[in-house]
Amino acid sequence: MSYSVRYDQRTQTASGAKTAIVGERIVLNGTAPAALLQARVTAGSVVVTNASRTQVFIEGIDYVLTIIGNSTRVQSLLSGSILDGEAVLVDYLFDIGGTYANTELGLGSQSQLGRDAILERLFPLCRFRAARDLGNPSTPLNVVKSTLSGPVPILVPWDFGRSLAGGFLGRENRRETIAPFVRTAGEVYFQGDFLPSR
Repeated sequence: MSYSVRYDQRTQTASGAKTAIVGERIVLNGTAPAALLQARVTAGSVVVTNASRTQVFIEGIDYVLTIIGNSTRVQSLLSGSILDGEAVLVDYLFDIGGTYANTELGLGSQSQLGRDAILERLFPLCRFRAARDLGNPSTPLNVVKSTLSGPVPILVPWDFGRSLAGGFLGRENRRETIAPFVRTAGEVYFQGDFLPSR
């Protein structure tokens, strides 16, 4: 078993409520979403153009915006004017969070069962604000409590030469202020040696 403690202090001075980003370059491949670099993008401030600034794309016709937690993603539409793999420029405003100082404390523990890490479990992995020391942040500070179970191996007997099939299964429950989620991940694999023996 193991246990960890992390202590952080953060001080931020804002020169204004919002900051402008001009000409952030992203590449839109198919309909795969591309995340903007800055978090907390101001609604209605996003402008997407082609690389030469000769065409302004229209939200809802050429692309859509999706928000996951603090992150904003741009996704091209098949019926729009953005070509597959095209590099576009994005202008937008984002909230820098205001002027404040705060203290954060992180706690974590881990236990392992089995010689070959048959079962690993992190419970809990917590990160939370212990105190606000100065000012008032304009966005909520993110309090995180996360539980990760796994990976748990799933082995399948396989009698064909020197081969092995199996997989892993894990589950993460992330409880946080801004973007809580539950994620289940799995992996299936097959490995073998079919070369004739000599």
